Amino acid sequence: MKVFLGYASEHVEIAKKVLGILREKGDLVWFDKDSLIGGDRWDVERLVAQREANLVVHLCSIEILKRPGVVNREIRDSLENDRDRPFGTTYLVPIKIGDFQMPSELEDKQWIHIDDSKFAEKLTASLEKRRRQLSIQEDVRIKEIDVKHTNAVELPEEVLRMPLTRGSQRIEIADHSTEFECSCEYLSFDGKGTYWQFVNGSIAELVLKAYYGTRSDFLTENENSAVSLGTKSFWSLATEEFYRSEELVSVRFYESSYYAGAAHPNHGVRTLNFAGSRVGKLEIGRLIGHSFEGAQALLNYCERIVMAGFSVDNPSDCSFFEDYRDNIDDVFKLLAQFNFDRRGVTFNFSPYEVLPYACGTHEAFVPWNIVFENAEYHSEKERELLEQIAVSHWQ
Repeated sequence: MKVFLGYASEHVEIAKKVLGILREKGDLVWFDKDSLIGGDRWDVERLVAQREANLVVHLCSIEILKRPGVVNREIRDSLENDRDRPFGTTYLVPIKIGDFQMPSELEDKQWIHIDDSKFAEKLTASLEKRRRQLSIQEDVRIKEIDVKHTNAVELPEEVLRMPLTRGSQRIEIADHSTEFECSCEYLSFDGKGTYWQFVNGSIAELVLKAYYGTRSDFLTENENSAVSLGTKSFWSLATEEFYRSEELVSVRFYESSYYAGAAHPNHGVRTLNFAGSRVGKLEIGRLIGHSFEGAQALLNYCERIVMAGFSVDNPSDCSFFEDYRDNIDDVFKLLAQFNFDRRGVTFNFSPYEVLPYACGTHEAFVPWNIVFENAEYHSEKERELLEQIAVSHWQ
């Protein structure tokens, strides 16, 4: 099993203690003091090691969590990677040093205190649980292929249909070589008729277009670039059923990619929404109408939620979308990646759609009544069609 150990320089002695426990069972632990050699691009090596790890362990203290730096970036990268894992996976184990309240991003992760009298036992139990999960997954997951591609060789590719939940299957595709790794998974629903053909076809088109397009990019890269840089290009896309009730379906896709030689990996969220056979695919223009003022109001509402998550004294004085709110194309593009359920709408904001990479990924939940207050439809009939999604009609 591959394990990644992240820590700050002032905690190196504690990290060595943790390292000894992690290596007791023979697991491969990425520890920068041992794993990096002269000339390595340490940040790239670190990113690749995190992505390939089956389990990541981060040492957390109030000192490092309150200051900017690479340790916080490492933890954020692990949280992003965690979103791509199957539900219920043990992936991120925080080690708490000192007495303080964990940040909200880590609150749902069971931490282990370094001074716990049973620290070693608890950390070992986390390792064993992850090892059992991997053993179960190995029985059903596709086999990885490690082969060097040439233009004259048919590209190896394996597809597996796996039962997911009642009424759907998960389809996985992967192609791995010495230069790159390319993998994706998506859902196929068992509903009958042309509507479900449309839903499944739309999902498959989004995923497979991205898969074959990216794989083509990797294959046409300079074949020596990854080898000379000592890194692989990778791309992955995971699919989440955000909400489903009868014909209503909301799906979220988590995409992660890295091109060998690039400064950093990229992460993003895409979505698809279907509001039944009478509406079909639900896009932002159909959800809120075409009122620029209404869209701006929703974006402002989302901004307040996003800024509340930043460590600033007065979030209301800060701006996240200031450079984009006056351009109608930018506003609708920022709101385009959303998901819905019976409570309301969750808007997903990813780098490079409009925002720069440094902004990272964020989401904001908006209740249905706020959505409908700012929507402007062509007719009351159109409003009624969309209000069927909510628990009760907007008053």
